[in-house]
Amino acid sequence: MTEAEECPKILVLASTVPSRPGDGTPEFVLSLCRALADSYDITLLCPRAKDSPMELVVDGVKIRRFRYFPRPLEGLADGAIVQNLKVSPWRVIEVPTFFLAFVMSAVRLIRKTRAQLVHAHWIIPGGSVALIARLLTGTAYIVTAHGVDVFGLRSRPFRWLKKRVIQHAAVTSVASREMGNVLGIPRDELADLVVPMGVDAAGIRERVGTRRPQKGRFLFVGRLADKKGVDVLIAAVARIPEAGLVILGDGPDRPKLEAVARSLGIADRVEFRGRADGREVIDELRVAFCTVVPSRVGAGGDADSTPLTMSESMAAGVPVIASRLGGLAETISSGENGILVEPGSVDDLTDAMQGLLSASAEDLERLTDAAWERMQGRLDIRYTRDRYDAFLQEALRRTTDPQGRIRKGASRTRRKRR
Repeated sequence: MTEAEECPKILVLASTVPSRPGDGTPEFVLSLCRALADSYDITLLCPRAKDSPMELVVDGVKIRRFRYFPRPLEGLADGAIVQNLKVSPWRVIEVPTFFLAFVMSAVRLIRKTRAQLVHAHWIIPGGSVALIARLLTGTAYIVTAHGVDVFGLRSRPFRWLKKRVIQHAAVTSVASREMGNVLGIPRDELADLVVPMGVDAAGIRERVGTRRPQKGRFLFVGRLADKKGVDVLIAAVARIPEAGLVILGDGPDRPKLEAVARSLGIADRVEFRGRADGREVIDELRVAFCTVVPSRVGAGGDADSTPLTMSESMAAGVPVIASRLGGLAETISSGENGILVEPGSVDDLTDAMQGLLSASAEDLERLTDAAWERMQGRLDIRYTRDRYDAFLQEALRRTTDPQGRIRKGASRTRRKRR
């Protein structure tokens, strides 16, 4: 028996996974799988995306994709599903086949790989697929909530479904305390279940190397959608003559945001780079004066939790200005390891940006040093790996009998209080 065969077999379900590492698609799910691959035999199931191979192995993680619609029209899962539906409502016709294909593929892989546990990312769709797969195969699951699945999708049918998914999960983890409160996780359990998706802090710092920040060069990294608040950031830049803005990312709001920059007469100071790969992000972190995360509550209640761009910037030694919202506010102590501003306030954001521009080199260094210290705890991928290793081990212990066989219909369990 090989070492891989001796490892517990885990099937991971996710709706957003990069076609290849570093292609610009958020890869926190893949990063966590890679961090756990030394201890688990992991198969990662996700939908087919543009230019993605149907099968790929990355650092021991076996990525398998499923088809869900005729290739020329397939696009529901390219990027953020909810946002894609808002921009192109006709894509709702892809939803039934997407969900059916996800369930069928998950059940098939559970049986083929003899998976002992499922780890579902996002309560919907991943958690709902895991719930059905559990009913069909008896395989227990844990579920991780990330944001839109908590703050959005609040109609009665979705609330009912999310409640069922959480009820039957062996463990439910969240990226911020706010998310746990919304989901109704008991306060005495919540502290142990809040685990932000981590980044390789030491690796980022090494790749960035010696920083050469250009004063006034503000940076935004992320999807150009309503909840990101980029229009607020552009309006603040317009009030600061010495400020320029580099925007790494793409999305449905890009044409509108470009129009805002033109209307304010600062199109020459706002650079829209489009979707950026990992190397481009590192290059910008090397020269950025400050990263701004101007998130706000978007239409339908959707909001960010703990955006990776904040963590990556803190790891790189870049000062961060962020909205007082969700996991951002839970991570940043304003004036100590970053600056917090009121979501949606152009005045507040302008004051914060001007304040950093007038700050001394010593004050900026104090901010970034404190941010680096913060990184060594709950924002590093090593911490994330260790916490999820504990979740997986607990679920495996509680859903197997002494002979190691998975019990059919294993009931939901909660983490022990420490």
